[in-house]
Amino acid sequence: MANTKVAGQTIRTRQVSRSLALLRSVPLLACALLVACSTPPAPGLHNIDLVVARDANQNYPIAFEVVYVFDQATLARLPATSAEWFKQPHPLAGSLGRTIKSFYYELPPGSTLRISKPLPHGAIAVVGFANLIDEPGKPVIDLTGYRNVTIRPGPDRVELSGER
Repeated sequence: MANTKVAGQTIRTRQVSRSLALLRSVPLLACALLVACSTPPAPGLHNIDLVVARDANQNYPIAFEVVYVFDQATLARLPATSAEWFKQPHPLAGSLGRTIKSFYYELPPGSTLRISKPLPHGAIAVVGFANLIDEPGKPVIDLTGYRNVTIRPGPDRVELSGER
């Protein structure tokens, strides 16, 4: 033990060995590890698997766009069909600004892609648009509420399955 003067007062101190300090911190580290491992994953969409059939879209690539929407007014303004979404030039591209975040992909028939983009903070909905030749009126694919989802564009329809 040693004495140290602080602000005119004598304080008794003792030196602790490094190994003893490490030993004392083990329970604290174990608790921190237990809390970190038991924390549930963040809610919302985590993975989108696109599995394109070999005979899909008359052997042309499929354009697919994932759109995260951040407010109700924007959600109401989105087109009702994928055909409207993919019109050129895109009528909503400049006007939606920061109220959406989108990711565009093109996949040839017979290919598979995993999109791992966690739900961004503040997003209220996730929708997908598939640009198919045979289905000009294809409705918007609502991905909201899924944790992991598989989308299978085929020759005559788009199938959706997943975990909510």
